[in-house]
Amino acid sequence: MAYDSSDAELAAVERWIDPATGKPNYSRFTEHNLEERTLAAVELYRDAHYPNIKNAAAALEVPYYRVYGRHKGRQPISHNGGQLAVLTPTEDQALLIWAHRQVMCGHHIQIRRHRLHVKRYSELLVAIRRSRSAGPAVT
Repeated sequence: MAYDSSDAELAAVERWIDPATGKPNYSRFTEHNLEERTLAAVELYRDAHYPNIKNAAAALEVPYYRVYGRHKGRQPISHNGGQLAVLTPTEDQALLIWAHRQVMCGHHIQIRRHRLHVKRYSELLVAIRRSRSAGPAVT
């Protein structure tokens, strides 16, 4: 069976639009379903159910630039990581040991020194991970 663009449109419309009313399947527009509504708006726009992003965003009550960003390929903030990245238990334990050692030696833990230590430690971990993933050198 050949793939037809109407099949994809029906799938998106069946998934996100109520056939009886022709409106989105959401009874409430809350923060809890904002990301799901955003994805629905992007998918319905891509499948040409809505003529433009503005109409898709308005129908699902999602901010326009949020839908536009997802359409352009931006990730949600929750997937960024960055400064909010969680350390592994081993890394967390190593930082706690360092902080405890600083306190026991009579040093105050200043935020600047802590950040410097975290930066150096994370650079070391990245180097170790790279060397492990590279495998043995071929000569």
